[in-house]
Amino acid sequence: MDSSTRPAKVEYVNLYLLRLVAILLIVNAHMGEVYPRASMAMGGYLGNSLFYFVSAVGLSLSRSVNLSYLTWLKKRFFNLLLPIVILFALVELNPAKTWDILYNLLIPHSLAQKGNFFTNLVVLYLVFWPLQRLSFRALGWLLAGLMTVPCVLLALHAVPLNPGTSPAQAFFPVSAWMNFVSGMLVARLMQRGRFRAPGAAACAAGAALFVLCMAVHHALGRSSVDLVRLLAMHVNLLTVLALFYATLLANRLSADAPLAAAAKGLSLLSLPVYAIHFKVLHVIRPLDLNPYLKVALIVVVAFILAKLFDLVYSRIRDRGRKLMGLETA
Repeated sequence: MDSSTRPAKVEYVNLYLLRLVAILLIVNAHMGEVYPRASMAMGGYLGNSLFYFVSAVGLSLSRSVNLSYLTWLKKRFFNLLLPIVILFALVELNPAKTWDILYNLLIPHSLAQKGNFFTNLVVLYLVFWPLQRLSFRALGWLLAGLMTVPCVLLALHAVPLNPGTSPAQAFFPVSAWMNFVSGMLVARLMQRGRFRAPGAAACAAGAALFVLCMAVHHALGRSSVDLVRLLAMHVNLLTVLALFYATLLANRLSADAPLAAAAKGLSLLSLPVYAIHFKVLHVIRPLDLNPYLKVALIVVVAFILAKLFDLVYSRIRDRGRKLMGLETA
């Protein structure tokens, strides 16, 4: 597309902030062996949900109607799959182990993967293009179905739960789809001029709703009734929406403001950080340091290594795009 006819890109600072918060929550959830109490390693479920939601909003707002599905997949390959493949190959330095990890991480092939963050993300990226062709109403009905079907199945005892497995874990892919479709709906509303940066009072109300949803989610999770515990999945969606609304005030910042620029730069490193932090955790965990200092060190080192990787990979990506004729797509 000619730059003269390309629509001006709008920067949504709150999406960068939310993406950054999501990856920090996901990383924190893997720190159970570092913290003094394993219960402090929390936030992974919300982080996953938030990442799926923000991904859908970002994909919807940035998509071009002039791209074919194949061209779009090629761009996603360079942005999503290839860097993860290279990262795990570099981190493991063991071809057999690398293939095993990538097979279980990237290629959907079994129900055992249903709780895997990245496997679900790959599936959602693959189905985004067909989903974005649906009308707003059709997406709304799809979301309603995703919210209803698990409740019906659980009420009819059609989905047996393994001991120690929560309903939200059993229906994790459904939760991922719920948050993704919700993100697509929110993006449609944003394109219609909704969700412009509200006042501080409105954002404060969103923050209060977020805190309330977190409390309700925690209370539902303590119930002994599976159907009641499943409702935590729906409250989690409301939690994501409340957090999205509470951060809309950030869109008043200029995209060139230091905070906005920092949030954007760090958020764009989220997937490399996800891939790298496992190895960093393995290396730093045995060190004789304060546990909170170790957590901070793991996060900082993961972001530094992710940035170094991004500087090198950006050249590979640009050359690959040029070879495939994607530099102007």
